[in-house]
Amino acid sequence: MRKYLSIILVFIFSMSSLVTGCKNNNTLNSNSNSDATQTDDIQTEQTNEISQIITGTNVCEYEDYIFYRNTNDNGSLYRYNVKDGSYIRLFDKNYNAFLHSISVYDEYVYFVTRTESDTSPTLYKIHIDGGEAERLLDNVGDDYVITENAVYYTDAVCDEGNIFGLHKYTFSDKSDTLLNAYENNNLILKGNKLFYKRRNLAEQMKCTFEVLDITNGAVEEIPTGNIAEICYATTLAESNIIFFAAYYIDGTMQLACYDIETGEYNVLSEKFYVINGVAAVNDDLVYFQAFTQPRGTEGFYESCTVYEWKNGKVDVYTALNGNDMCQIENLGGKPLLFSNGNLGGEKILGDERLNVVVEE
Repeated sequence: MRKYLSIILVFIFSMSSLVTGCKNNNTLNSNSNSDATQTDDIQTEQTNEISQIITGTNVCEYEDYIFYRNTNDNGSLYRYNVKDGSYIRLFDKNYNAFLHSISVYDEYVYFVTRTESDTSPTLYKIHIDGGEAERLLDNVGDDYVITENAVYYTDAVCDEGNIFGLHKYTFSDKSDTLLNAYENNNLILKGNKLFYKRRNLAEQMKCTFEVLDITNGAVEEIPTGNIAEICYATTLAESNIIFFAAYYIDGTMQLACYDIETGEYNVLSEKFYVINGVAAVNDDLVYFQAFTQPRGTEGFYESCTVYEWKNGKVDVYTALNGNDMCQIENLGGKPLLFSNGNLGGEKILGDERLNVVVEE
């Protein structure tokens, strides 16, 4: 939802510059030595041993299962068993094919959807084997992180003066605390450190990474150099690299990454007019969609091209044609394309197994 709003903002205001590999020496200016500050309203929390499994927005791989939004069946939540080839429709109460941000935590599938009775996007969970879905939190945007004691999430419907605020919902007392109020996206949890992009209040077309220590509430700012906007930030559980699409003031954009250990930003691609999604497979393989031509006379971009960044080199991924404004995902090391529309009935491109519809 808001990920696509970020793209629209880029179109309106134009953003962007960085040049070539998280394993290159070509780095941006960055300074991660800001003093940490204490946030009084954050309760102390210890790292949980169970980890949230996140492999994409519309798809999540967990053990022998693939959980995904079936665009052929009104965006219903499906489970595909890769061992026996069976399908289960886990949830079909979503309104107008709206369902996204699928993850797994402690044998439950979490997802954001909106039913006919919901007044805003809502976080639900359901057991991996099915059953009744439990309604957890309303007004949840694109991003949420599950821990043993709390859910960290960004809101979807903005209150006055509050734009995409970062919240903490604590399970023990069911309290909801607004941690900061101005445009937060791309939540990534690494151990006790919650990384996220935050808009700079003083400079509307400028953002920073921030890191929240969920055990003590300390917040550290990580300046982003000449990057004006960060979008589609993604990482892997075993990786210390955060890949993302970097936008600049001059309207250009590039695939880039941030190394958590070294504190360095690196550019991985040449400039594009738009990068529309990033899907990481490992530290040496990333798929992304991009427009190579500017908008036409009617204000629209041509269809996206799917690219593969592999071992520091970018090539067109010829096995999959890009479609305009699709969400690119990684499944088993290969790219998939999911329609961003909520009309339903559109094929998932890249894996025909996911286009099966369960009969009643």
